[in-house]
Amino acid sequence: MHTRLTVNEQRRLAVPPGRIDPRRPVGMVRVRVIDEHTGRPVAAKLTFVGRHGSATPRLSLADLPVRHGDALAAYNRVFAPTGVADVPIPHGRYDLAVNHGPEWTELIVSGVTVSEKAISIEAPLSHVADLPGWVSADLHVHAAPSWDSVVPLEARAAQFIADGVDVLVATDHNLATDYGAAVHPASAGHSLSAISGSELTTDDWGHFGVFPLEPDPTWEVLAGRRVRGKTPERLIAQVRARAPEALVSVNHPRLGKMGYFTLGSFDGSTAKSRRMGATEDFDAVEILNGYQDANMRFVDVLLRDWFALLGHGRRVTAVGNSDTHHLHGQPGGYPRNYVQIGSESPSGPVLARALRAGRSFFTTGPMLELELRGGGIGDTVRAERGNVAGRVRVRAAPWVDVSRVRIYLGGEVAADWAVKAGAAALRFERQFELAVARDSFLVVRVDGKRPLGPSVAPTRGAAMLPIAISNPVFVDGNGDGQWRPQ
Repeated sequence: MHTRLTVNEQRRLAVPPGRIDPRRPVGMVRVRVIDEHTGRPVAAKLTFVGRHGSATPRLSLADLPVRHGDALAAYNRVFAPTGVADVPIPHGRYDLAVNHGPEWTELIVSGVTVSEKAISIEAPLSHVADLPGWVSADLHVHAAPSWDSVVPLEARAAQFIADGVDVLVATDHNLATDYGAAVHPASAGHSLSAISGSELTTDDWGHFGVFPLEPDPTWEVLAGRRVRGKTPERLIAQVRARAPEALVSVNHPRLGKMGYFTLGSFDGSTAKSRRMGATEDFDAVEILNGYQDANMRFVDVLLRDWFALLGHGRRVTAVGNSDTHHLHGQPGGYPRNYVQIGSESPSGPVLARALRAGRSFFTTGPMLELELRGGGIGDTVRAERGNVAGRVRVRAAPWVDVSRVRIYLGGEVAADWAVKAGAAALRFERQFELAVARDSFLVVRVDGKRPLGPSVAPTRGAAMLPIAISNPVFVDGNGDGQWRPQ
C-alpha cells in the first residue's frame, strides 16, 4: 500500500530538475508545438519511441516525473503545458509523436537522431474536429491522494492539459481532492477545469463515482478508507442527502470483485439487482473503462445491461473514462466524455446536470454528431407517421481510424455501415429513416479497426481501439408526448 502524500510532498516530488541517470550521455531536444493556422503555441504531449536498435527512453523513475522548465517527463513521454519542451534525451534514434488529443492532428517525426549536438523541432498541429458548445471530461481520475497511486497532482494536471482534456474530475478513493494551484496557470491555448469528486469504494459492493463533492471530514465515507458494512441503498441515500446535485455513476460494473452489477446480481430481464441492499438509484453507468478494459472485453456485455435499463424506462447515462492511476499504461483522457453545456462554464453542477440529462457521448477518438427531426442526443423526439429520420456525422483526426458506424434502435442494430479508410476530417455522413412501432431509444456507435497511434499506445498492456458511443435520443413512438418504453 502506498503512503499517502501531502500536497506539499506531491509538489516537491513533481518538480525535481535533472535526469534519472547522469552517467548516460544525453543530447538536448527542443520541441516547440504550434497551431499550424495561427502560429500560436499549443500544449502537447510528446512520445519518444526507440528505433533502429535504440531502446525507448526512460525519462523518469516510475510515476514520479522529472521537471525540465515548464515540461514534465515521465517514462517515454513529455507533457508540455506551454507547448515548449527542452528535454535531455539519451543518445539514440527515435520516432517522436506530437499530440494534443483527438480533436487535433498528430505529427510523427521519424528518425530523430539524438547526439551531443542539440536539436530543435517545430511541430505544427491543426484543430480539425472541434465541437462548439461541448466540453471533454474524464470523470474517473486518480492521483497521489488515492491509496493506489503516487502521481503528483501537478503531473496529473499537466498530463490532462497536454492531452487536450477540458475537465478533470478527481475521484480518489474515498477522498474529495481539490487540485487547486496544481493546475498549470500558463498553459498554451488550453484551460483545464478540475472538479472535486470521489470514487466511493466499498468492501463488497463495488465502486461508485460521485461528483461534485466537497471535502467533509465529518463524513466517514470521505475518510480515505474503504466503506464497510454499508449497502449501496444506504450509501447512495446518504449521497443524495448530503450532495443533492451530485451525479452518481456505477464504475466498471462487471469487473469481478469491484463490479456492482456482478456483486449485486444485476438481472437484465428486470433491470434490477437481486441482492438484498442493492439499489437502482444511480445516474450513469461506465460502459468503457480505459485502465481496466483497454481491450473492450466488457463493452458489449455492458451495452446489453445499459439497454436493459433503458428498455425498462430508466434514463441512465452511458459514460467512458480512463480510470487512470499511473503515468504509464493507458493515458488519462482515453476514453473521455463530450458533454453539451453550450455557453455555460464547466462547473461541477453544470456538468453533472448535463450528464444526467444524457447530453453526451464518450470516445477514444471519433467525434460523432447525431441529429433527428425535433432534437439530438438526450432529447425526446416524436415519431412522424411511424418513422424517425435524422443524420449521423462522424469526424476524426487523420490518426484515428473509422471503419464502422451502427445505429441501435431499442437495443437492436437497425442500421450498419462500413466506412472506407480515409484521412479527411469528415469521415462519414449519412441521412437515415427508421420505422418505430412504439416508444424506443436510438444510440449510435462508431468503431475503428486500427489501434490508436503511439501517443495513446500503452507502455504496457493492450492497445486501445477507436470507439465512440452516443447517449440515446428518446423516441416517442405513439405520439402521446411521453416516453414509456414498457
